[in-house]
Amino acid sequence: MEPVEESESYHRGLALRLEEMAPDDEFPTESSRAQREVEESLFAEDAVRDAAGLRHPPAIQKDRMRAYLRAAVNGKIEKYFVGLDSSQPWLCYWIIHALDLLSSSEEPVLDETTSQETVKFLKSCSNKSGGYGGGPGQVSHAATTFAAISALCVIGTDEALESIDRQSLYSFLIRMKQPDGSFSVTDDGETDIRGTYCALTAASHTNMLTPEITRGCKDFISSLQSFDGGIGGEPGNESHGGYTYCGVASLCILCDSNLDEMGKIIDLESLKQWASMRQMAFEGGFQGRTNKLVDSCYSFWVGALFAMLRWQPGEPSLMDPSRLNRYLVNYCQGARGGMRDKPGVRPDYYHTCYALSGLSIAQQAMCEEGEDVPSDLRLKLIDPVYNLHTRRRERVYRYFHGRPFLPE
Repeated sequence: MEPVEESESYHRGLALRLEEMAPDDEFPTESSRAQREVEESLFAEDAVRDAAGLRHPPAIQKDRMRAYLRAAVNGKIEKYFVGLDSSQPWLCYWIIHALDLLSSSEEPVLDETTSQETVKFLKSCSNKSGGYGGGPGQVSHAATTFAAISALCVIGTDEALESIDRQSLYSFLIRMKQPDGSFSVTDDGETDIRGTYCALTAASHTNMLTPEITRGCKDFISSLQSFDGGIGGEPGNESHGGYTYCGVASLCILCDSNLDEMGKIIDLESLKQWASMRQMAFEGGFQGRTNKLVDSCYSFWVGALFAMLRWQPGEPSLMDPSRLNRYLVNYCQGARGGMRDKPGVRPDYYHTCYALSGLSIAQQAMCEEGEDVPSDLRLKLIDPVYNLHTRRRERVYRYFHGRPFLPE
């Protein structure tokens, strides 16, 4: 990366960025102090690059990212991840989906032996009563069922897709179905929009969107929209970026992404206004809720909303994709690979997965708006409804739609 001479335009840009910092109203709170710390940490990151004479935004370090993820595939997972023992299918999905986005080819993301071992492991997480648990012998849960099926879809081999027992999966989904149209996440578990999205995605992938599955879902989702336009996890809850994503993606599945039909269920205009307010003026990344800090994972959870809610192909987005790209690339890359929430935070597989997914969305929006993204820096395109590479989703659709499902 070549050093760039200081220029008057550079200093004007720096002054503008200072003006974008959250105003100090002389009544500090814990939230305002945390916000200022984040903004100052970004300036500190810039200062390091300035001292090295680097002013161009750095590139996404694909090789470093792949090395970080490949080490995990080979079993070199840092010990603090032991806390995710009940999320083992999630680890599979986060890691191999991120690897898929970084790949420059359409070849399988895992070699044959690793693919077979992963399929075998995920099969061991499934239960005879239906669904997948967080690990072998653990109870089935809608979230880990979503993660396991998504991981199998990324692998995409016949062996992977054949390993999904649709009859037992369907029994699990029907057992989770609630009278109000929602889905419980597990037996006697909570019911919120996460369970609904996970259930609908599993059913959609496997061509099992029967009337019994979809009954009442639209009414339940309609009940979740808050006064500000966002969607909460349950009726009356605060609007939240992750829950809003789950609600909108669920409607895309139920309405086949027909925005006119979706607009009869929720107020899409107020939702888009709420989502546009989540992009932070100074950082360029997204927060998940009002008065919260920026977090790279919301690059997907909120950024994907704009990809799903465009009325016409090529319609300008209500987000600023270049600023989102800058936040992710400048401030969220770990020194030894992986993506992090924000400066000062350790990289992890969750944020690597969703930050890269958000970066894919930002790059696509930048290209549509006429900005150049060098081909060697581009990530694969994703289907924002399922967070899968578009070719993987097409493969899964063809496979299961060629195999009609009849509940026993």
